[in-house]
Amino acid sequence: MISNYALIFSSLCSRQSLLALGEGDVNFALGDPFKDLKDATYLSLEHRQGWDSVGKWQGNYTDPRVGVEFSYDLIAIKIEGGPRFYVPASNSGVSERTDFAGEIEISRPMGDNAELFFHWQPIHTDKDGSKWGQGWQHHVGTGATFRF
Repeated sequence: MISNYALIFSSLCSRQSLLALGEGDVNFALGDPFKDLKDATYLSLEHRQGWDSVGKWQGNYTDPRVGVEFSYDLIAIKIEGGPRFYVPASNSGVSERTDFAGEIEISRPMGDNAELFFHWQPIHTDKDGSKWGQGWQHHVGTGATFRF
């Protein structure tokens, strides 16, 4: 079992665990066949708490996901999806809901301790509410990850 814990201090706190279901080393540039994708499958669980700019708690969500991650030479591709259980603050006027959330990420290492990434995170909400709409929301982002 692989565990990865991360804390992010830009108005949220996050904790994530990852369980690899296979060997996890699938690289099509090295000749791995498509059927080896089963070795790249994993389960993950991420929980986030959020606060606004004045320190007032806004709510939390938990994302259990199933995903697959594989490489082609130095390019890593990750695809995952699953339910998102959202619990807003009691004074927000928004009810709890369960959405579908996913992510497609492409990354490339930049040395031993850093990588650049691009990701798309779609979220689908079935439940319509007064402070959010029914349908799809999308987040597209880029960034760098550093390991110490």
